[in-house]
Parts: sequence; structure tokens; C-alpha cells
Amino acid sequence: MKQINITYAKGTGFDPFFNNIKRISIDDSPFAGGGFGDIYHARGFNGNNQPKLRQVIKIFKPSSIGKDEHSWKTITRLQEKLMEEMDLCADNGQNFLDQYPALIAMPQFVFEGTLDGKKVRGYSTNNLNELGYVSFEKVIDDDESPYIEEFEEKNMEWRFTMAYHMVRGFNLLYKMHFLHADISSDNIFVSLTQPICAILDFDSGAIVETMEDNPSTFGKFQPWLAPEISFQLKNGKSGDGSTLVSINSFTDAWSVTNALLNMLVLMPAYYLVDMSENSLRSYVNKYKWPKAQFNDPLFNPDGEEAYKYFYQMFTQMLPEEVQSEFMATFGKGVFKPSLRTSYNRWERILKNQIPKSAWRVSIPTPGPIPEPTPGPIPPPPNPPSTATKELEEYINALVVDVINGDENLKRHTNFINDMAKKAGLDGKNVMAELKDFIDLYQDCIDDGVITKFEKSNLLAQGEMALVTEKTIDKLLSPYKKA
Repeated sequence: MKQINITYAKGTGFDPFFNNIKRISIDDSPFAGGGFGDIYHARGFNGNNQPKLRQVIKIFKPSSIGKDEHSWKTITRLQEKLMEEMDLCADNGQNFLDQYPALIAMPQFVFEGTLDGKKVRGYSTNNLNELGYVSFEKVIDDDESPYIEEFEEKNMEWRFTMAYHMVRGFNLLYKMHFLHADISSDNIFVSLTQPICAILDFDSGAIVETMEDNPSTFGKFQPWLAPEISFQLKNGKSGDGSTLVSINSFTDAWSVTNALLNMLVLMPAYYLVDMSENSLRSYVNKYKWPKAQFNDPLFNPDGEEAYKYFYQMFTQMLPEEVQSEFMATFGKGVFKPSLRTSYNRWERILKNQIPKSAWRVSIPTPGPIPEPTPGPIPPPPNPPSTATKELEEYINALVVDVINGDENLKRHTNFINDMAKKAGLDGKNVMAELKDFIDLYQDCIDDGVITKFEKSNLLAQGEMALVTEKTIDKLLSPYKKA
């Protein structure tokens, strides 16, 4: 075994075990790696000590073109953002990973140190294989995959739940101003025992906080890559990870939509001979995705049977509102990135496909679960009928004022918590649903036209946020109906 002697370390806050790491014992050789670093199994911390969750250690590779500095800057800035979000969850009495299970592979701690007499930098993260996760690449790789049949047996509620939690994780990363830039089937791990997945490999991304930030990374070809990134790589004449490419939220949105499609129907989006700029332009000008005609030389004749299976799955297994979002991204969204479905919109749509009980998922971890400490029996709340009616009236008046810009929702948090308590409701949940309703409303009015599907979504979310149909009709009255 080798030993990393730590000169600097900072724990993220998931586990106090990582707050004072001085030495890390690792295997002699990495078990995996990529363009940005090598990954080792951790065999002990400060000797032979082990945390509850087994760890892997990523060590950034020295780079003459600055990859290691890019990785260190990205991962340390991301850690700061992550700690802020964890504090917010704690303040609201929430467990971060119950809220965002797809972020279970975030750094446990970052470090600088020496290995074999050389300076190294890196981070530690949970060993996903030990927790029962498997690379999604191994699931969809080919028909010989040992996991494909097991995944195919999962019903659509399972798949929608997994997809919802994945996009919820990416949505939080986006709100933290983080661009992943390397979203691929290798960097999504899925559980085969729970409808959850894990996003990993964050160090190749970028944090964008100011107008002066010019987000870029070192790109390489992979199937979920946004077209504009592929075009940059082809112009740079290198797709091996040494070409610096510009990235933005739309490039990530393309990759995430690919991930969602593969997760839901286990098939890719296109069946063209190639994904060149000319081929894609010809396709978009001649066809409405996902249509295809295999007598057209644009299409790969060897893919016709696969396409037929994909088309059947897509049209029969997915609701129309889900189909339409894929059509927006993979159709006109190819060359008009602003038309690609946003994380916010995906989160709202996928949330409507799963039961409320699946909105939060507790991740099983090794070790005994402590027995709950009995507390005092709370006094009975006020009669729910009266208290709930008062809360509903208050919320409906408030939401109109907030949307009109006359009020700030956060200022009313304590009052809503108090009223919810009297009604026998969880005030934090009420506030969360209310925030979701306002976000969804903003999404719906963005183009100035309200579809039946959008109103249906608003009514469903309004029911959970105690916003009545009468109030929703009032809010939608200035907009055109489709």
C-alpha cells in the first residue's frame, strides 16, 4: 500500500470522521482513471481507521495544459457551494441526501499532500460499488450486459422516480452555478435495488458566478455530448481531452436530456449515419424528431430495427407531455439551444409522473440505525377544517402578491409555519410546495401562452401548495390559451 501524507484537508460536512485527516492509505495502483485523474481504493485513514461508508480517492494528474489546476479550482469552489446548501437543509430540518440522493458521490473532503515524494491534490468520495450502484454504461453498453435485463424489468414508475432524482440533483448543481461538462453514461451510476442514481466526476466542470467567468473545460467525444461541443472538438482536431472547449448551461441540458431518454427507454435519440453538423442540419430541416425514413441516406440502415423498437417504446411508454420535451430538445433544440428543456421544467414534469411518497428517498447506509428518542406528546392542533381554511386564504392572497412583485415569500416563512402547525400540517413542506408552484408558474408563462398541459400541471401543483383553481385562473388570465 501507498500513503498520502496530508498537508491540507477540508471536510465537506457529511461525516465528522473526515474533519482531521492526516494520512490516507491507498492501493499501489489505481483501479480506474481518466483524463483528469486516477482513482484508488482507500484502505485506511490516519492508520487503519475507516468511515461508515468505504471511500475511493481521486488524485488529479499533473498536466502541462492546466487540467490539474482546473480540477482543483473547480472541486474546491464546488465544495464551498455544497456546504452552503447543506447548511440550508440543516436549518430547515432536512437531510441533504434525502433531498438530493443523486449527489451521494459529492466530495467527502478535499486535500493536498505528498505521495512518493511528489505533491498531489484530490478528493475522497463514497465507493458507489460498495453501496450497490453500477455504472449506467454497463447497463446500456450492449445486449450482453449482465444488468440490462434487470433494468428492463423495472416499471415506468421506477424509471421516472430515478429520472426525477437525477434531474433534481442537476437542478441543484445549476442553482449552485456549477456546469458539469462531462455528463456521460460512465458518470451516472444507478442502483438496481432502489430507484436512485448517483452523479459523479465533478472536477472537469466549472463554476460560473460572474459575467467575467468564461466557462470552459477539456472536452472529449462521447455519445451524450452537445452538438456544439462536438463541432468545437472537430474544429480543434482533437477529441482526446486536450482541446479546450466553451461550455454553458445549454450544453449540460442536452446531455442530461440524453441521460433521461436512455434511463426511460434504454435507447439513444438518433439513428443517423453520423452526427456531423451537416447531417444534423439536414435531419432537422427534413424531419420532426423522432421521425425517420431509412430509405434516406441520412440514416444508418443497420439501425432500422433498433429504431423501430425505440419508436414503439417512446410513443407507447412515455406520456405526451414527456414526449414533447424530448421533441423540443432533439428537434429544434439542436441548433437553438435555448429551446432545450430546462432542469426546472424537467423536475416539474417528472414529479407529476411519480407518487408523492417517491419525492424523497432515504439512502440506506451501513451501520445500525439509532432508535428514535421519545419526546413529549404534542398538544392537539386546532381543528384542521378552520385552521386549514385560514391558511389557504392567506396563501392564495399571498401568492398573487408575490407573483405581482408586491411581496417577498421568504418574509412570510415564520407566519406560514405557525399557521400550518395549527392546521396540523408541516410548514416546511407547505413552503416548499409554494416555492415549487411559483417556479412552475414562471416556467408556464415564459412564452406568453398557456397550454392545457401547463394548466393541468399548475392545478396539480396548486393542490399541493393550497393554491385554489380560482387563484390559478386569476394568475393565468393575462395570457393566451393554447
